[in-house]
Amino acid sequence: IAPQSGYARLAAGEVVVIADVAAPPPMHLSSRAHAGCGSFEMSVGLEPLIINCGAPLDEAGDWYVVSRSTAAHSTVTVDDLSSARLIRAQERIAGRETFWLTGPRSVHHDVADSDSALSVRIGHDGYRERFSLLHRRRLTLRKSGLEFEGYDQLSAVGDNVIDAKGRFAIRFHLHPRVAAQLSRNTNAVTLTTIG
Repeated sequence: IAPQSGYARLAAGEVVVIADVAAPPPMHLSSRAHAGCGSFEMSVGLEPLIINCGAPLDEAGDWYVVSRSTAAHSTVTVDDLSSARLIRAQERIAGRETFWLTGPRSVHHDVADSDSALSVRIGHDGYRERFSLLHRRRLTLRKSGLEFEGYDQLSAVGDNVIDAKGRFAIRFHLHPRVAAQLSRNTNAVTLTTIG
């Protein structure tokens, strides 16, 4: 792990997983920050498998703001809203409209290294204010490099009872050169690079 970078790295064999485990920067420094807390990217050798959408070169276009949203990242969204808010700034920078990013306020993580696997646990409160929900995620990579497992949990804050049915989505953005095949007997998905 590189604690100053805000990312955790899990690596086994040719598989590398990079997870965003930090809170956004201070708001006045966030004009290019993304609402991707808890998201991850995964590659095998030089082949990307699971990605985030990235950012277009045209920072003045609408897609630039959309690319910064949580839905453009491989993580959980609630009601298709971001875990951080994009706030329109009063001034323009280099002639373009600027949006600052704020939230989540509390982000925590830890990395574990066992005999058989590497894992990172991430938690944040980006959905607390609007939905009274906390998001926790655990990503586990077996040391063989052949199995990767993710576990997400949305939990209510305090005594709140929340019906989250149909309100959340877990997105895994596949690289365009990746095909996914759902196993018939398990909950596993096999990813294969094509072309």
